[in-house]
This record gives sequence, C-alpha cells and structure tokens, in this order.
Amino acid sequence: MKTVENDQKYVFGGIKKNMFDISEKADLINKILIQYLPEGAGVPGSIEDSMNYSVTSGGKRLRAIMLIEAFRLFNNDAEMEKMLAYPFAASIEFIHAYSLVHDDLPSMDNDMYRRGVLTTHAKYGEAMGVLTGDALLNYAFEVMSSTAVKLSNVRGEIASELLVRCAKAMSVIASCSGYSGMIGGQVMDVDSERNGGNNASDKKYKEPMDSLYLIYEMKTSRLFQAALQSRRRLLLQHPQ
Repeated sequence: MKTVENDQKYVFGGIKKNMFDISEKADLINKILIQYLPEGAGVPGSIEDSMNYSVTSGGKRLRAIMLIEAFRLFNNDAEMEKMLAYPFAASIEFIHAYSLVHDDLPSMDNDMYRRGVLTTHAKYGEAMGVLTGDALLNYAFEVMSSTAVKLSNVRGEIASELLVRCAKAMSVIASCSGYSGMIGGQVMDVDSERNGGNNASDKKYKEPMDSLYLIYEMKTSRLFQAALQSRRRLLLQHPQ
C-alpha cells in the first residue's frame, strides 16, 4: 500500500478551489485513494496502471465525502475513522470509477473523453477497459474484506463487533451497486437508448417520465445511498 506523502505521480483534476470547502474535502479523499490504490502504476500496459489512471482522472468525490462526513457526525474517534471509514470511502470511489469506465465503452456510450482526458478504453484499448472496470469492482471488495480481516486481529469483544460492522456495510454497498441498484439503472438506460430514449411504452411505467426518474434513482442515487447507509452499518446504527 502506498503512503500519501511519498506519492506525487497522479494529479487529480476537476476540483475548483472556490467551491466552498468541497475542494479541501476532495483533497483528503484523493490522498486516501492514493493510499489504497494498488502498486504497479507506471508500468505501461499493466492493469495496475489502468486502474490508477481510471481513479485519478478527476472527480468531485462526493460519495466518499458523504460517507466520511456522515461518519464524523456520530463518531469523534480519529483512529476509528481511519480504520473503518477510509477504506470503505475509497471502495465506493473504486466502484464509481468502474461504473464510469464501463459506461464509456464502445458498447455503451462510446465516449472518448471524460473530464477533458481520454477515457480508459480510449487510452488502453477496449479489452483493457473491460478488464479495468472488472478489476476496480473486485478490488473495492478486496479492500473492504481485507479491512475486516485486519480488524479480526483486534483483541477483545470489539473484534467481533467490528466484523459485523464491516459485513453489514459491505452488504449495503453490494446491494446498491448491483442488479437491483446501479447496474439495474444502467440496464434501464440501455433499454431506453434502444427504444429511442423512451420507455413509456413499457407497462411498468404509468407516466413517460417515470422511467427516467427511476434510471436516475438507480443508476446515480444508489451509490449515494450506499455511502450514507454503509456509514450507519459501520457505526452499528439502525437505519431510520
């Protein structure tokens, strides 16, 4: 795992310094991402390099910011924040990055640029774009599960409690990013494109805009939901 202080390779874009304090919070997330990204970046054609490129090509980091800020509302233990909130915040950003990599593919939106830089498949090729997205999704759960394994070495009754927290948070994130959440929304988006941008003929939707709202709810909102609900699980707070 890289240390934040010693890695200056990647420059994060897309954050304006006059956006209240969002830029400062995003800077923290960027440092956390550097810490958790896999080693091996800079080797041409390597999966690690394409993963790093996909994650560090800019972004507002809103999902990770929401998780950490919500965590702080109910926790003032800085070590617990680093131990639990940081890896899960990074993992949500990895999942978000994977979704964008796949969304840009020729078989999906076929975008060559995102945030002013080449998309992953445009830079590394379509096959590597597919594999990079796959790797980021798997890596997100590797980070979360390895966090649980590390916490299992904590002595005392708190060890089992921390494992339960991690398991519940992982379950929420998996559900929100899976077929009934973000991926489901992407499927609806693909269907809409296939139908000329309109799913209104589908009997499931009472009004023409219903499908669009549901696409936004599932494809976009579910990861924000994952950020807030996983915070509850990490603190063992029952969702309201």
